[in-house]
Amino acid sequence: MQRKRDKTHAKAKKTKKNKHWEHFKNLMKVVKKEITISYHNYINNIIGESLSTNPKRFWSFIKQTKTETLGIPTLYSNDKMQTTDHDKANTLNNHFKSVFTNEQLPIPSKGPSQFPSIQTLDIGVNGVRKQLEALKPQKATGPDEIPARVLKDTASEISTIVQHIFQQSYTTGKLPQAWTTALVTLIYKKGNKSNPANYRPISLTCILCKVMEHIVLSHMWKHLNANDVILHHQHGFQTGLSCQTQLVEAVHDWASSMNNNKQTDILLLDFSKAFDTVPHKRLLNKLNYYGITGPTLQWINSFLSNRTQTVSVNGSHSSPANVISGVPQGSVLGPVLFLLYINDITDSINSNFADDSILYREIQTPKDHDVLQTDLNKHSEWATKWQMNFNIAKCHLLRITQKRKRSPFNYTIKNQPISQVESHPYLGIKAVMVKTHTHHHITMC
Repeated sequence: MQRKRDKTHAKAKKTKKNKHWEHFKNLMKVVKKEITISYHNYINNIIGESLSTNPKRFWSFIKQTKTETLGIPTLYSNDKMQTTDHDKANTLNNHFKSVFTNEQLPIPSKGPSQFPSIQTLDIGVNGVRKQLEALKPQKATGPDEIPARVLKDTASEISTIVQHIFQQSYTTGKLPQAWTTALVTLIYKKGNKSNPANYRPISLTCILCKVMEHIVLSHMWKHLNANDVILHHQHGFQTGLSCQTQLVEAVHDWASSMNNNKQTDILLLDFSKAFDTVPHKRLLNKLNYYGITGPTLQWINSFLSNRTQTVSVNGSHSSPANVISGVPQGSVLGPVLFLLYINDITDSINSNFADDSILYREIQTPKDHDVLQTDLNKHSEWATKWQMNFNIAKCHLLRITQKRKRSPFNYTIKNQPISQVESHPYLGIKAVMVKTHTHHHITMC
């Protein structure tokens, strides 16, 4: 139909006769209608079949339709306007490195370890081949510019060589320089787009390094699970647990308290630049305590050390910056290393804790306020000891109760008050305390 339309258009232009132009206009309407019908069928297929059989395809479509293509606008830093892509890239990289932690000495001791040492990793050729074959062809290429499709398509031929490289890297505790280099892309968070602080860095690293990370991570998980290293309150990154299971558990506690006509005080906490500020020596000290020792610890040490990052804006790169703290966002090991770093944050607390961000307690007597404040103080002391900072402006109190008269208390972090809110997002869901003339209820939206 489109070819017929195009031929009719060419004929109308050539003859300049009204009947040919009328025919062309009619065909235009038919083609437009057919395109609209086809598009609606396509959308119905995505929303209908894909939502139930292939949800990833559905959400990819939603993300694609919402994506903005305006790029990075003019940035302002120190009252200076940055307009070129190169200057924007340098400005963003300077901002990202400004949050890094200069580690203080001495390093706190965790005391004698109760955990056995992790076994030495023996990397097999079959395991490497399976990891290579499982690569997604569209995966973004890292600084070494080796495409995922090449690694995937040649997995059988190169797996022996790659296994040798991996085993040598693990045994010697040394990584190729490209593996400790990151090309940083940007994700806009919210707020003023001209403010460098409103962008999140995501590190594109070498795909082969990520494959090696998967192998090391799998080895670590066997040790962590066998020895019950990860505490029960941490649902993230654990098999059978997720943000959803954590959300259900927390909301169940809050709803039960409310149904029993009790009050629950929920402290929603926020670490400043959490992934970027983890001090390396303190992290390695904790890994050693949890039994991550020997070649595995040495390899992770090399993975974290001597890292550099370069920010890319529209293909223009910044000057490299040394990465002196943090776990790389976008890496495979990063989330679990962070999980282990905060694993002991609940030591000696008496209130309920969820993830790295929620501290809550049912308030039956005024003493419960004091207990929750004491636990908050312990959190603050932990953060100081391990050089993690709370963003107090983003820490909030949410009170859930059906009582008309709430039990008041002003919670503080380092003598700074925590603001009270009526609703707040938690794990991507907004927890809302809805008040009516007759009752209160929790709404998740």
